[in-house]
Amino acid sequence: MKKILFFNLFLLSFISRSKDEFLFIRELSSDEQIRVSEFERNYINHLIINSKSKSDSKDEIFLIGYKTISYHGTDSIFVNVLWETFKKEIEAQGSFLTLDGRARIYFPMSDAIVKCNGTKYIADSNGVISCPNSNLDDVTVVGREKTEKSIFTKFRHPYSPNNFFKQEKVLVFDLGSRPVCGSMSAHHENHSSSGRGVRGVPCIENHQPYSNCTVAYMIAQPRCTTSYDRCMDYNGFGTDCSGDGYFLGSDCSIAMAQGHCWNEVMD
Repeated sequence: MKKILFFNLFLLSFISRSKDEFLFIRELSSDEQIRVSEFERNYINHLIINSKSKSDSKDEIFLIGYKTISYHGTDSIFVNVLWETFKKEIEAQGSFLTLDGRARIYFPMSDAIVKCNGTKYIADSNGVISCPNSNLDDVTVVGREKTEKSIFTKFRHPYSPNNFFKQEKVLVFDLGSRPVCGSMSAHHENHSSSGRGVRGVPCIENHQPYSNCTVAYMIAQPRCTTSYDRCMDYNGFGTDCSGDGYFLGSDCSIAMAQGHCWNEVMD
């Protein structure tokens, strides 16, 4: 079966792609909305159970975010077949949700700069703040604090949560949807001139003095030769090491899922 699927992938890689196809971001279907709700509930339960900082404090608020990687046209067919082939591996990660032609990567918003009740807070490595008497509707994320392995980032506009789990005091933030044409690395490079405070920062800049997230977090997957002058966002499941579409399972996707790279190249 996998040989047939890979043959289909091989054929699809030669089909011409129209750039206009990447301008459209469709809404979730009703079935996809159900899948998202179930996934987020399971993700949040796992996050809370495994959070080292979780206590019985009623003031604690969990911040989680997600980024969406979108493909369209023949690229959508390509990644759907690819993701089905590596379904077990993708689901085992626990942070990746694949939909039709798109995927979400969920993560704790570690070191987020948060405004709550008019006061600034810095989230811990689990994306947790302690804000007394908080109104969850008024919590916003305005940037990311500098750490040893990521630079200070101030966003062009504050991010408000798009979903609430009030009983657990968990806020979910949509941190951007990217239509992708070709390699994610090319996309990062094309937007690197946007600069800090606009959409975010590119991987190479974010982790200075380390060359990229692979080196900073020692995540290297044994699928491709490690590059030190670009983001390793193409060595994911099924990769041919060419940089086209193999984001899930790449060093960058894993670093993001661990809460390390969520401030990079945001809408």
